[in-house]
Amino acid sequence: MTALPTINLNGSAASTLYELNFDAVKKLDEAIEFLAKAAPHGRDYQIGPVHWWQVLDEHQRRMERLVATREELLEITESILRQTQERT
Repeated sequence: MTALPTINLNGSAASTLYELNFDAVKKLDEAIEFLAKAAPHGRDYQIGPVHWWQVLDEHQRRMERLVATREELLEITESILRQTQERT
């Protein structure tokens, strides 16, 4: 479970928290897009001790980590937005 910030008078402004986290989501979207383009191709791993299935597995795990981080940050931004709407 992702730890969610609680909007309060002593903390950071909700708009600041939202913008910083949502900007990070957008940057992760870009990173995911670029990493997908950088997916390994079998022709680059024809010779050597590395097995193709290992290369694909490593790439998939990198993609999954980025996507999981993006989802956590999106959960944070949604929580901030929800709290802001509840206060108005």
